[in-house]
Amino acid sequence: MGHFWRAPKDAITEFASDKINGIDLGEIEWYHRLRNQLYHEGNGLTVEREKAVVYAELARLLFKNLFGYDLELNDQEAHGRLIGDFLSAWVQLEQTVQAIWSRISLSESERRTIFMRPAELATRNIIDQQLAAEIDRLRKLRNDVVHGHSASTDGLTENEIASVMKTTALLEKVLSGLPARAGGS
Repeated sequence: MGHFWRAPKDAITEFASDKINGIDLGEIEWYHRLRNQLYHEGNGLTVEREKAVVYAELARLLFKNLFGYDLELNDQEAHGRLIGDFLSAWVQLEQTVQAIWSRISLSESERRTIFMRPAELATRNIIDQQLAAEIDRLRKLRNDVVHGHSASTDGLTENEIASVMKTTALLEKVLSGLPARAGGS
């Protein structure tokens, strides 16, 4: 894909992995590759507006996680901010799920392969089936938003952000009821 993204991606993964929880660098890489393809091989076509908005919001979220403050854009539309708020809320949910998996004493490699499978948390009686179903619904919505499916990005509302936040709060209650792992965490 070129050297521009590879070196920063490797450095972020190596030195700031704790700041990218909930952000899939592969998705940013996909958007960057799409941009390069259109720029270098395009024939006057441009990327769809929704994809550009999602890419910008992923970049803003990554910037906030890495440097600790929001990057405000003067011409940012309300819809772009809605997508950004949804993705920010999603990061909190994903970090909480990861913390739950960490508490139930899975190894690092097990957590990476299983951590966003809410049905497995329900099977282990950590959460109920209803909460697992809601996490799964929100994960599917998040994936659709990140991949620029217009039906999902156009239909995104404050209610969906509130659902993510409510689900995260429920997961935080679950987390607080779990015993701390031996040796930290």
